[in-house]
Amino acid sequence: MSVYRKKQDEECVKQNEDFYNMNVHVSKLVEMKMMEETIRSMKSSMGIETQVIEK
Repeated sequence: MSVYRKKQDEECVKQNEDFYNMNVHVSKLVEMKMMEETIRSMKSSMGIETQVIEK
């Protein structure tokens, strides 16, 4: 997986740094639900079992 960042991403993070109480730069924001579904889908297509853990 490769990650790159845009200048506007940096500016957005800087503008909202106090709101998110962050000390460091996050190069790419991630929607956790979408990431979980993507990983689950990839594992399924490779024949890997997925275990769901309830929180």
